[in-house]
Amino acid sequence: MLMQLQRLYRLGAMEWLKLSTRLNIVFSLVVFVLVALQLCFAVRVDLAAFATIETPQAIYRAAFKYIDNIAFTFIPILFLVNVSKEFEYAVVQRSLVSGLTRNDYFFSKMMQLVFCSLIAHISAIIFVVLTAVFYHLPMPTDYARMVIYFPVSLCLNSLSFLLVLLLNKSIWSLAAFIAYVFLENFLNLLLIDKGLNLLLPFQTCVSMLRHNIHGNLEFLMMATYTALFLMVSYRQFMRMDLQ
Repeated sequence: MLMQLQRLYRLGAMEWLKLSTRLNIVFSLVVFVLVALQLCFAVRVDLAAFATIETPQAIYRAAFKYIDNIAFTFIPILFLVNVSKEFEYAVVQRSLVSGLTRNDYFFSKMMQLVFCSLIAHISAIIFVVLTAVFYHLPMPTDYARMVIYFPVSLCLNSLSFLLVLLLNKSIWSLAAFIAYVFLENFLNLLLIDKGLNLLLPFQTCVSMLRHNIHGNLEFLMMATYTALFLMVSYRQFMRMDLQ
């Protein structure tokens, strides 16, 4: 039991070190500044453009449009680039040669996936607090919405992981992720009138986070997609030629 815990600790520490690189820190700072500027200025522009009275509900509604992008795009892209670089720089091969099994390595990526999802959740809380401070608002009482950032990020990180394992290259994986988001948004316009848009994973996440719909169906669909992405990723990784 102790050896297993030590193994988990080593894998977790290894993944945390990979996330603590200078490139990731710079990326995180850029995202932080970008979202902070959007909250300070773009929110007011949105409210003025639609002649919306600056009530706490209206301000938070406008702010969440920008905060939600942390889980929708920024964190999945951060995770995608980190994992794809390990394939491009032969980190995966060296890790396996050094003694890690494929199961160990895959599990370590799951730990990094969870770390990134937690970062999305914590970042969202920080930006909500900043919004409350900047606009002199009371903290929102919709705590369920804050929790949703974690499973939404988990689902989209899983999608990013699958794309990396299928394409291996960061540029192709990133292009595929962006193209997939645009494709889903297009399909959403065609299916929303029929109520079939929840059959799309990204739209399910959007419904739960942006539209604040937390029904059993939405949770079931998101959990199903997350499990499916991870299962296919595992099968793909186990049969990949990493020579």
